[in-house]
Order: sequence, then C-alpha cells, then structure tokens
Amino acid sequence: MTETTSETIDRLQEELARARQTIEAQQLAYRAMVADYQHCANTLQDVSAQLEVAKQVASSGWLRAIDDELVCSFLGIAKPEESYEQAKLKLSRLIAWHVGVACDPAVNGGWVLMPQVLDDRMQAILERDGYRSLVQSARKDCSDV
Repeated sequence: MTETTSETIDRLQEELARARQTIEAQQLAYRAMVADYQHCANTLQDVSAQLEVAKQVASSGWLRAIDDELVCSFLGIAKPEESYEQAKLKLSRLIAWHVGVACDPAVNGGWVLMPQVLDDRMQAILERDGYRSLVQSARKDCSDV
C-alpha cells in the first residue's frame, strides 16, 4: 500500500513534532546539566578557597601541638584568631603547669628541685636541721608556686 502525498506530509509532520519534542527535552536536560556543573564548579571553588584559608591559619604544627598540650592538661584550647598576648598567656600557663608537675614530689617519684648552690637561707636550714628539713623546705617552696 502506498502512501498518498497528504499521508506522507502528516507522517513527516508527526515525526518532525516528535523530533522537536526530543530536541526540547535534550536542551532542557543539557541546561540542567550545565547548571549542575556550574553549581559543582562554584562549590569546588568555595571549598578550595576555604581550604587555603584553613591551611594559612594553621600552616604550622606549632598551633596544633600547643593545642594538644593545652587540651590534655585541661588548660583550654589554642585558637588561631587569638592575639599575641592571649597566646603568650596560654603558653605561660602551660609551662607553669609542667613546672608544677615536675616540682610535685607526689608525681615525680619524690624528687625535689633544688639549686646546685644553696642560698644562705637553705645553707642555714641544712646546717641547723639537716638534709630532711632542707628537702621539706624545698617541697614547701615548690607547693607555694
């Protein structure tokens, strides 16, 4: 059976309409894909910028190491945005904490930090009351710190 001219025209118009619908759908999908790609590219750019800022803020291990020590000794946390004075105060507290632990005979095996050369007061205690009194005096001095 052969098609008439009008049937051929109708068939071709239907195919053309389907092709236009397909093209429109593909264009819509393409636009959505481009929008998704642009969103991903923008997000990647934002995350990269944030990563660079984070690297610059904590570029050295010093801040992380001090933060770790502060947290472990329950003295707080090190923050990158703190001023020099705040950071120095926290570092001083950390050092004082470690000195306090080193001077405490309860945790250092009973040892007492003493100067190699005794001052006049210590020399008088040693001569008058002996070594044990000198150690007790030094322990009292450490606990006053």
